[in-house]
Amino acid sequence: MSEQTTQVFDPFQAAFEADEQRKKEAENAKNNSGNYADYEEVKWLSLDLNSWIAFRPLGVPWDFRTESWHPKMILQSKIVKDDKSNFSKINWPYVLKGGKYVADPDWILSKLYNKVMEASWVKYSEADIDPKNKIGRNQEGKIVNAKGYDSYRVDKYSTTQIYQLINFNKKSTQDKSMNAFKPSFKVVMNIISRMDDWCKVNKHTMLLSTKVGYQEIVDKVTGNKTTINFPQTGISKSMYDEFIHYTQRSNNRWDVDFAIHRYQDSQDMYKNDYTDAKLRDRNDASIRDLMTDVPLTTEELGYEKYDIDKITQITSYQKLLNHHKGLFKLFDMEFNQSLTEELIHLADEEKRKYEEDHKNDKKESVIVDKTISSEIPKVEERSRGSEISKGSSPEESLKSIYPFWDKISKEDKDDILSYFDKIENVEVIWKPNTALIPCDECKTILPKSVMHCPKCDKDYN
Repeated sequence: MSEQTTQVFDPFQAAFEADEQRKKEAENAKNNSGNYADYEEVKWLSLDLNSWIAFRPLGVPWDFRTESWHPKMILQSKIVKDDKSNFSKINWPYVLKGGKYVADPDWILSKLYNKVMEASWVKYSEADIDPKNKIGRNQEGKIVNAKGYDSYRVDKYSTTQIYQLINFNKKSTQDKSMNAFKPSFKVVMNIISRMDDWCKVNKHTMLLSTKVGYQEIVDKVTGNKTTINFPQTGISKSMYDEFIHYTQRSNNRWDVDFAIHRYQDSQDMYKNDYTDAKLRDRNDASIRDLMTDVPLTTEELGYEKYDIDKITQITSYQKLLNHHKGLFKLFDMEFNQSLTEELIHLADEEKRKYEEDHKNDKKESVIVDKTISSEIPKVEERSRGSEISKGSSPEESLKSIYPFWDKISKEDKDDILSYFDKIENVEVIWKPNTALIPCDECKTILPKSVMHCPKCDKDYN
């Protein structure tokens, strides 16, 4: 790393120089390995409500990013699965159109969504004037609503079944959560947390999240407890924009620590306050001594960073087919289209390309990065057959090990059974040369084609 910075220390340039060799080595490793060889668990820093959370941002603003670890804007939604068991996180491709970023209209899910949600705009008339609903004439004599609009939206296909599925996007009528099918823009960014010493101990960055939920699960076979987390991906683009505007006003760039305080106002609207280390006399006492405005140390500049491109890839056609085929079939039935057939073709092409790209791989059957292999929970060794009857069918045996076996899709069950070899010491042994990947949450090793974990009941692919 170059340290010839006698007058002005530029942490951006220093970080680039310190990280250059690491990125080259990481890229070489990725190009010469299986698709999941460099898997790692993601550590998120949560912006808890009513608390100041301090951190040092890394990289450059997302619209100037040049490296895979720089902040990145993604377009994401949570869509209820066909079996209503849970939601899938879907990453949509987007394009710049008319000076605005929008979902790529040529992507297959965009085609479905845009058609179902087609609408027309109807001008307000005399009959619509209603003081109670704040519809009346403005100073120019036009009939407008409270926001000043002179027309209102009318959805063309609101009576269709698929419109109802998309509009409500819920697991059941009892589901009270808000789950917008329409994707929203988020920003994912590497940061160094100042709330604890995790980054220092692990020599690794974290990713910033609006909120991280936690749940403890108990393995029914071993009795072992595992805590899994449910992070919201990144922060909203609106929050990120506010943060960027604050840095511009404070003239601090990103070379000092910052803090964000989330809270709800009297109308239950989420709001954010911002501060930085240079305003030490005005900072909240809870974070004042945690923040610093000194340049990043050589050690901090060398922290391992998350490859954001890798963990925010556009959702695969196979995942759409596995969990949302019913949505496409309903669309085809109600709109006399053939998107399901197109999706199947795209998934087949995706699989063919993947196999072509990896046909020469000589990896061992368990494709797991050595940096996390020691973290994968070990199943407690027991005498073979102590928990599983020797006469059990493969499915019965797997069901005794996986507590959520009945909740996964038929496609996932078929894949697991096709790659299943045997069970030894209450542990699944897979057929040779099976490409495997650990679950994001509980680290259970499963075939890479499986989309929902039967051990912890979470999507992970």
